[in-house]
Amino acid sequence: MIYGYARSVQDPVDTTLPEPVDKIFSDISSDAHIGAQLRELINTIRPGDVILTRSPDRFGYSKSLVRELLDLIHSKGATVRFTDDGKLSDEFVEMSNNLKRED
Repeated sequence: MIYGYARSVQDPVDTTLPEPVDKIFSDISSDAHIGAQLRELINTIRPGDVILTRSPDRFGYSKSLVRELLDLIHSKGATVRFTDDGKLSDEFVEMSNNLKRED
């Protein structure tokens, strides 16, 4: 299955993805470390599934939290593909590039 993930209602994940998705999960930005929809998405994924999202910072503002979530997703046999690295901080661009090389 291919899933889309957006962190806020304004995130255009559903209209800018390069391919159709089976289901979109979307959280409204908040101070919560992991949004309810992201938690549900992580509980839903199975080996071979793909998560499309705009950038690593959609998963959180902390580099360590993003790394932890990406490790969890990969441990479940799923992969993450980022659709837009254009507006990321240098830290997140480097993380995204490293992850792309690992996949």
